[in-house]
Amino acid sequence: MGDGMKISLKIFVFTYCIMMLVTVAGGFILIDSAYQSDIKQAMDSATENNEILYTYVATLEELPDSNYAEYSLAGLMQRMSGNGQDKVILGDYGEWKEQIVLNGYEDIAEGQIISSIIDVNRQKVIQVTSRCKDRYIINYYDITDILKRRDSNYGLYRQVIILASVVIAIILYLFSFYITRPLVKVTAMAEQIAKGDYSVRVDDGYRKMKSYEAQKLAGTLNLLGGNTEKYIQELKDSAQRKEDFLGNFTHEIKTPLTSIIGYADLLRTYDLAPDKRREYGNFIYNEGKRLEQLALNLLQIIVLGKTEFVMADMSTQELGRRLRESVRFLEEKYSVTVCVDLEPAGLKMEPSLMITAVMNLVDNACKASKSRQEIKVTGEKGEKEYVITVTDTGCGIPAEEIHKIMEPFYMVDKSRARKQGGAGLGLALVQKIVFIHKGEIEVTSKAGKGTSVMLKLSMENENKIDGGAEDGQSEE
Repeated sequence: MGDGMKISLKIFVFTYCIMMLVTVAGGFILIDSAYQSDIKQAMDSATENNEILYTYVATLEELPDSNYAEYSLAGLMQRMSGNGQDKVILGDYGEWKEQIVLNGYEDIAEGQIISSIIDVNRQKVIQVTSRCKDRYIINYYDITDILKRRDSNYGLYRQVIILASVVIAIILYLFSFYITRPLVKVTAMAEQIAKGDYSVRVDDGYRKMKSYEAQKLAGTLNLLGGNTEKYIQELKDSAQRKEDFLGNFTHEIKTPLTSIIGYADLLRTYDLAPDKRREYGNFIYNEGKRLEQLALNLLQIIVLGKTEFVMADMSTQELGRRLRESVRFLEEKYSVTVCVDLEPAGLKMEPSLMITAVMNLVDNACKASKSRQEIKVTGEKGEKEYVITVTDTGCGIPAEEIHKIMEPFYMVDKSRARKQGGAGLGLALVQKIVFIHKGEIEVTSKAGKGTSVMLKLSMENENKIDGGAEDGQSEE
């Protein structure tokens, strides 16, 4: 898991802190706002009462009967102090000097009203003070209930905060888990790929990934895993083919060499009858020729894999003439008929390689055919490609074997192929020659019915050779 914090935990902690900060701050701001509103309302009420007292006192000061005025003021203060929250004090500077000086009201001007919150006997009250001539009018408003209500709201809100913190923590944890779960799956997949398991995949659908970014990441990792798996498998297949190639090559070389050495030892050691000596000599000769052909084909495969060839202009009729000359010995050897019929066209090709490719196909067709059967080599010119087809009516190839026949040393019938001198390199050689000519090879076959191999050559580089004229010159 590493030393760092998980992204889900980071999302949880960061979001939780922000939400709790906003929730707590917002709640306390609301409570304080309500408290300030109550204080302002109480202060306005106390100030209004003081203004009433000031007006009344100023009116009574004008009365000629001072006793009546004092009596009236006493009754007013009693009425205004009777609600339990207000307390009214009325007197001159000397009488209330301590109270006035304590609260800094000794410099109050005539008609001025000052209000403030002070402590009286460990209680918070609103004191409103005004001055009418030599008299100070002081009234108090008890705000104990307001403070208790504020403190009660704070206590209740603390309980709400505790409950909300638990609920928010649970919701945020589930949310962060929901959001980061796809990343956990993708991370697990990446770890499996890092360990060498390239077959692992994750469902990169939007419903599973929850977000476009996670879906894109999962899709990219799936593609990476698939391509890597494919590449690794190709490397394994390549290594296996090389191993099989070496094993088959060793076997192909060892078998005729063992026979050659054995028969040569018999000829060297024993005094054999002439017919036996001829028989053993023919066997040694045939096995030697097979070794020679095997080495030649193998050399061509190796060279074709590494060398760029220069293409020359050549007509298909000239190619057909050379093929007719080359197939004569195959007709005699296998007692078959080879018919060559190529439609006139001019192509760019490496003549010796192309003849080798077609001759290998004809040789395979002869080996698959019975005596007196016909093998056709035809050529047809299309709009974009020229197709050379070698067709036989021999034993054919099983459908499940067709995709393997291009592999070096692969033989459908190993015993028959070795008996006829085959090594399984012919079609591999043909495929490389066609690849050099930037063409395609296509095989169609049916067991017991015969085989047709088509070499599709591009006509983009068609030359302007007059096939008939050149063929005529060649015939001369």
